[in-house]
Amino acid sequence: MKINFPIHIIIFLIFNLSFNSCEAQKIDKSQSLIQTSWDQYNLKGMVKMLVTTFDRDYSDTLPKITIAKYEYHNNLEYLEGAATGKFLFNKYGFLDKKYRRYNDSLFLTKLLGSNRDKDIVIFELDSLDYFTKNKILGRKYLPPIFNPNEVCVNRKYIMEKDLKKPDPEYLFETFKYEIDKNKILEESYFLSTNLISEMDESQAKQHLHKRIVNEYNLERQITTQRVFFDENIFRSIPIFHIKTDISNKAKVIYKYKYDTEQRITEVELLVNESKIWQENYFYKNNEKRPYKLDRYIQSEGTSGWFLTDNATEWYNEFGDITKAVDIDDSANAIRTRFYDYRYDEHNNWIECSMYLEGSAEKTEKPTIVAHRTITYYSESEQIEKEN
Repeated sequence: MKINFPIHIIIFLIFNLSFNSCEAQKIDKSQSLIQTSWDQYNLKGMVKMLVTTFDRDYSDTLPKITIAKYEYHNNLEYLEGAATGKFLFNKYGFLDKKYRRYNDSLFLTKLLGSNRDKDIVIFELDSLDYFTKNKILGRKYLPPIFNPNEVCVNRKYIMEKDLKKPDPEYLFETFKYEIDKNKILEESYFLSTNLISEMDESQAKQHLHKRIVNEYNLERQITTQRVFFDENIFRSIPIFHIKTDISNKAKVIYKYKYDTEQRITEVELLVNESKIWQENYFYKNNEKRPYKLDRYIQSEGTSGWFLTDNATEWYNEFGDITKAVDIDDSANAIRTRFYDYRYDEHNNWIECSMYLEGSAEKTEKPTIVAHRTITYYSESEQIEKEN
């Protein structure tokens, strides 16, 4: 059956589609740049609580070095953004309380030699600062991309055990931004046991230091990012950054490259003008998340976190790693790991089977299976937040 549309309807449909397309692009480029804990851990939806437990398919009598290869350097802990304990979030997506490796006795006692699940950290968000910074808009890059456009919210935190002390001391983190037309020119950072508002001008100047300076191209994209690790300490100490010890007095520079779709294709980290880390991202069609990344890192400086200087990782449409291959200097694959998932209706994984033995093919059984129980805020609680 042939259907004839009047020309004015066709014009209206074309205009409407174009308008919606422009609006979609506009929304994509104009998101709040605040980095929430949900963003950090690649969580979708309003997650209230997340608890991870582990099942293992190997003997706990293995040598510590073998357990370390599975537990410490090869599983999801090796990823910067993996939540592998018990995490409680507020309605704005920030941590309220964090238990690292919650009730995971094998890892804690056999490898770490301590009961770290009792090291509970309590966080408190500066809600006024959140609402102020929430108006800073721009393009938000999705994991596993190394994101230059992060805006951090002020908070304070303390170990739960320290709350029992007669005069408990919180640590206050303060982030200040110099902004010009939604371009973040500089970030200043402050870490202290006192609020900066309680200090006089000279004290505040002593503690608040310039952390990041950004340079932009004509497309309003950050091309160079200078980072200053001066943690309010007047002696040179190493900063553990991207699994690497970096002197807090070192000259640290990130460089970014983009494609015609405004997606990041390369990030390079220079320390004292020497490249120590680089990631290249590869995309399918017009997708915002990469399906693959190639990584270079000076592995000898990572305390065993990385086996080789070069690796390739594959990711699914939800931003979760599915395969990782370590490559030696002769371009040979010397270790392969696989990750299979089950998801809930929010596209958060609730089970991850990790094949960590290193062979080119999956073993019959996974080395470790991680199970996540995720609780979400109810509809009434979400409405309360919006109001």
